[in-house]
Parts: sequence; structure tokens; C-alpha cells
Amino acid sequence: MTRLEPARLRWPGTRGPLKEARLAWQAIADAELAGQETCRCGKREKTAFGEREPLPFRPTLRQLATGREAFGGSRVAGKHRKSDLIRRICIVVALALVPIAAQASPARSPLVLDLKGNVRSFYGVPVTLTRSDLKRLPFRVKEGRHYSEGIEYTNYTITAQTGVQVQVTFTREGKLYEAETISPNAVGPKGIGVGSTLADVRREWPGGMFLYGFADGYYVTYATGTNVLLRFDPDDMPPGAFDHERPDDFPVPDNIKVQKISVYPKPNPVPKGREPLDLSKTYTAIQIKGKETSRLDVERVPDSPRVRLTWTHEGKVEIDRTVDLSEYPDFDIWSLQLRQLTAEPSPVVVSFRYGDFKNCGAREDDRDLVYVTLNGQGTTISSSPPQGIAMRQGYSMPKNVGNSMNSTAHGCRRTYDPGTGAFGLESDTE
Repeated sequence: MTRLEPARLRWPGTRGPLKEARLAWQAIADAELAGQETCRCGKREKTAFGEREPLPFRPTLRQLATGREAFGGSRVAGKHRKSDLIRRICIVVALALVPIAAQASPARSPLVLDLKGNVRSFYGVPVTLTRSDLKRLPFRVKEGRHYSEGIEYTNYTITAQTGVQVQVTFTREGKLYEAETISPNAVGPKGIGVGSTLADVRREWPGGMFLYGFADGYYVTYATGTNVLLRFDPDDMPPGAFDHERPDDFPVPDNIKVQKISVYPKPNPVPKGREPLDLSKTYTAIQIKGKETSRLDVERVPDSPRVRLTWTHEGKVEIDRTVDLSEYPDFDIWSLQLRQLTAEPSPVVVSFRYGDFKNCGAREDDRDLVYVTLNGQGTTISSSPPQGIAMRQGYSMPKNVGNSMNSTAHGCRRTYDPGTGAFGLESDTE
């Protein structure tokens, strides 16, 4: 039998029942340590140190377990006394373990993250939660309804850790779709929470992307690249932010604040930005019954007023020429239009705009036209339509002023009125 070391026993008190329990366990330890055989029949005890009167309270381990003759008397009495002793001992042990448990089990963090920064548990709500798991959560859950695109959905509001209100929705299969909160005391990864500014968010996730627009309502979202999306109030955006013609570098203030934290079961990759637009290339094509039959590719020669024109018909390159447009300053290949009426033109006639806008306030492109005619014999360039060829009138094109705020566009400058959110053009001359 393993011997007990009395010196290792630590007791939080020595009064009343605690003292009695301490004495009981100390007596057991003494008996086991000394290897004594204690008599409970009222006779004097024989020990290694001589004879002495029997102790009134010294049960052995076996008697303590069975309840027999622990204090003398009947087995029933022994059971009652054993239960009373065990109750007192449990009190002692519980009191002794309180400071240890408090030290070993610190307050649980409201966020549990994986190695890649994805949230695995959000204020006690795991991302693996299912609809059937709701009844097993140690939180109060309230069922509600909401509508999206005219369809009614069920949501559940969980009063989670620290009182944060987490609203969850599920898929048809009962798996978690989204967990979100607008509680003002909610904090997400990296200390970013409800009330943090856009500048704070960009600083913590410099590789993320700020997105806003319209899709079943206005949205303003920052994608972090993890399973957390940070959402802002569309009403905090400046006028014109949701205008269809807004420039790519539309000025959004950095002090708008996070309104909602959304957590998903899986990461949401940062959307890929649009491929950089190569302003030196464009094309126009002819399609018959949805099939492309002919195509003209246009490419500006770098640092030169020349343009390469390549005509392809039925998959075969028929014309490949480079023309000089130096007599038509500031020509714009993006104003390209195919002019002949036939589906299989011969020759090929295209037009470009060049020069400055005549009226910066007009919506349509009013610059001058230059016509380029390609045929088997060569190339003809003129400022008037070629004769003897059935020509289409063409169509009015809106002004293309580029995607940059206040960029110079053919003699005009883009303007923006923050009060009304309106865009426009004004003369670039003093």
C-alpha cells in the first residue's frame, strides 16, 4: 500500500468540522505510515512505543470504505457516520481546490482563432454550429424572421459571452451560414470591432479589399481574406458613392466606422481586382448567330503616332497593316467603330475620334472623326467618309473621360460635387 506523507497534507482551517476531518485523515496517515494494527475492541493498543488507550476516532482505510466498525457499534450507525465524515472531507477538499481551480482555469477568451487567423469560435458560438446544436448552447436563444429578395428566412439571436448579441442563420441542411453582431462591445480579430474606423481596418489587413455597391440593397464591406467580413453603414458613405459612373479612385473617408462583424464557417478570399486595362489595345468584331466571324484588332505602337490594324476573317488573318495618324493629334483608339454595312466587308472601314471635346458639358462625344479604309491595294486615311462604300451612320457614344478623378480628358476636366454626388466635365482652360 502506498504510504501517505503527513507533512504534505495542507488544510485551509482547523476549527469545528474541519478540525475533526483533519484529525481523522491525520490518524489514518499515522497508522499507515507506522504500520500499526489498531484494536477497536476497547482494549489497550500495542504499538512500537508501548501500550496506550485506544483512540476514540481512528478508522482504517478499509473501514472507511465499508462503513463497518469505523466508530464501533452497528453497521447502520457506521454508514451514517461514514457519510457524515465523507461530507465533511468533501467540504475540506473543495475549499482547498478553489484557489487552484481559479488559478488553473482563467476566463475563456471570447475569440478562438486558428493558425491562419480564422475565427473558430465567436463569443462562445462555434463556426461548426448546427441548428440542432442550439438547444445545447449554454446561452439564451431567441428565434426571429427576416426577408431577403422577398424570401422569408429564420434567424436566431444568441445572447453569448459578455452579453454580445450574435445573430445566426443556417443553410437548408441546418449548417451555420453566418454569425454576425452589431453589439457595440463586440471585438473581432486583431482588436478590430464595432466602432473601429476604416483606417484601423486597413492598417490591420493591408492585403484586404474595400468593396461597395448595390446587390439586393447597398453594401459596404471590407474583405479581410479570413472568414471575417467587416461591414459599414451605407448611410455613412459620401454622396455619389453608389453612382454607376463613379471613378475607381472615388474618395471614401477613412473615419467611417465598422457597423457589423460577420463570421462564416469558411474563409472568404479577397476578390481579385480587375485586370489592369491595357489602354494601348482594343478591338471590334462581327458576330452572326452568336458566332464571331470577323474581328479587327487595334494596337498603338509605343511612343509613336502609329497604329497597327489586324483584320481576321473566319479565323484567317487577311490584313495586317500599320498606319500613321500623326496628322490627327490626340486620336483615341477606344472610339473605334466599324462603319461598313455588309457582314463580310471588303474593304474594311473604321473610324476614330481625335482632338478635344467641342463642348465639355455635352454628354455625347463630339470630337472630330478620322476614317481608315483597308483593302487589298493599301490603306486610305481621311477626315471624311470614303466614297462608293455603303456606310453605317454609326452611333452616339458617351464621353470616355477615364477612370481617374479629375483626370484630363480631351481638353476637359472631370468634376465632382460632394453635396449632390453629381459628376461632370468642365473646360480645362483657364
